[in-house]
Amino acid sequence: MLWKCTTSTTVPQFEPEMQNLKEFNEGCYKYLAKIQPHHWARSHFSGRAMSDVLLSNMCEILNRWLVDARDKPIITALEYIREDLMKRIVTVNNMISKSDGPLTPGATKVKWELTAIPCKHAVAALYHMGAFGARVSHLESWVHRVHWLETWKNTYNFKICPLNSMQLWGKNFGTSKLLPPLIVATAGRPKKNRRKGLDEKASMNSSVVILNLNF
Repeated sequence: MLWKCTTSTTVPQFEPEMQNLKEFNEGCYKYLAKIQPHHWARSHFSGRAMSDVLLSNMCEILNRWLVDARDKPIITALEYIREDLMKRIVTVNNMISKSDGPLTPGATKVKWELTAIPCKHAVAALYHMGAFGARVSHLESWVHRVHWLETWKNTYNFKICPLNSMQLWGKNFGTSKLLPPLIVATAGRPKKNRRKGLDEKASMNSSVVILNLNF
C-alpha cells in the first residue's frame, strides 16, 4: 500500500491510495501525513529536474574513489579522503578560474526539460518575443541559477587546509579507549570490488575463466 502511494503518478490517483492506507493502518497514515508529499510521492514531484544525473553514478564514483582507502586504518583512511578532497577542490577552482560568462562551461549542451536550460526551441521563442518588443533580458537569465558560474564558485568556495604531521598531533588522555573491531578471518582473499546487482551485466572483457586440471 505504501508503494502504491509512492508510485502514483497523479494527485487523483494518490489520494485514494492514501485513504486505503488510512483504513488499513491509521498510525502509518498519520506518520506519512506529517511529511510533505513532494518529498516522497511521485504524484507531487514538480517534474522540473535541475540536473540530468538521474542514476546512482555519483555514489558509484565515490565508492570507486574510496576503494584504495577501505582496507586502511581509520586515521589513514580519513587522511586519504582529506588529501583527495583538497586535490579535487584545487582542480575545480583551476577550471573555474579559466571559465568566462555567467554559466558553467557545459551548461549549454543539454535540454531545458531535463536540466532547466533552454533548448533551441525555447531560444527561438525568446528571440521571437524580443523581436516584437517583449522584455526577455539576456538569454542566460532564463537558465536556472544552479547552472550559473557564480553558483559553481560558491559550491567550491570553502577550503580544506593542510594539517601537521601525525607526530605533532595532540595526545588524548581521555578514559575511553577505541579498540579495533574483531576480525574473523575467512577463506580466500578479501574482495575490494563492489558487488554488482542482478540487473548489472558483467563486462565480458573482465571475465576470466580458470580451469584447474588435476592429473
